[in-house]
Amino acid sequence: MPRRLLIRYWTPEDDAELEGLLRAGKSVTEVAVKLKRSRKTIQSRVRKLQLAASTGRAGAGGEVMSDEIAPLSFQEYLSNRPTRYSPTSAFLRTLIHDGDFAIVTSREELDAYLARRSIAPNGRLHAYAVWKSYLVAKKRHSLALSSQSHAIDRMRR
Repeated sequence: MPRRLLIRYWTPEDDAELEGLLRAGKSVTEVAVKLKRSRKTIQSRVRKLQLAASTGRAGAGGEVMSDEIAPLSFQEYLSNRPTRYSPTSAFLRTLIHDGDFAIVTSREELDAYLARRSIAPNGRLHAYAVWKSYLVAKKRHSLALSSQSHAIDRMRR
C-alpha cells in the first residue's frame, strides 16, 4: 500500500503569524516550534514571501533587510545539536540545560563559566569541543545565509 503524504498548506493566518513572529525577532527554530513545522519549511516560506530571508526578521515596515545576517547563537546551536549517547553527552546535557552555559558568546565567557562551576579538566575539554563545533557551524550558517541573500537579490533584479 503506498504511503500517504501529509501536506499542510499555508493559510493566510499561518502567513500572518509567521510574519508576526519574525517581526518580534524570533529565530527560525523558535518559529518552527511555534508553528509546528520544520525549519526547512519555515525557511522556504520566508523565501517565498520575501520576508527578511537573510535575517529571519522583517523590518518595521515589512521591508526585507538583506544587508544583515542573523548569526547562529550558541543557544540555537545547542538546541539543534544532535543527541549522542555517551558519558560525554550525559555531562554536556547537564551543561546545555544550564541557561548560563547557553548564553555564552565568547571563549573568554566560556572559560569564566567553567571556572565558576569548577568543571574538571576532562569536562573542560568536552565543553571546548562543543564550542569549537559551534564556531564551525556558525561559519557554515553565515555562508549559507550569505549565499541565500545573494540568490534573493539576483531574483529581484
